[in-house]
Amino acid sequence: GLGDVYKRQQGMLAGGYRSPEGSFLKASAYGYWWLSTSVNSNEAYGLELESNRKKYKLSKKSGEKERGFSVRCIRN
Repeated sequence: GLGDVYKRQQGMLAGGYRSPEGSFLKASAYGYWWLSTSVNSNEAYGLELESNRKKYKLSKKSGEKERGFSVRCIRN
């Protein structure tokens, strides 16, 4: 699927996220990356990669900016 192809080509790993309290969560099952688009002053869009055994699911979601998502720089 799209998630599998994207993960393989971009080298994206399921690194989880940092909670506002400082805990690291979902490190082996989910990966989160910020996109450059804000929803409002408190939220931004990001990509969520869910790894469930041999299946991968890639979704666009919004998240609170105080969460620690990963950043990946891609040159045009």
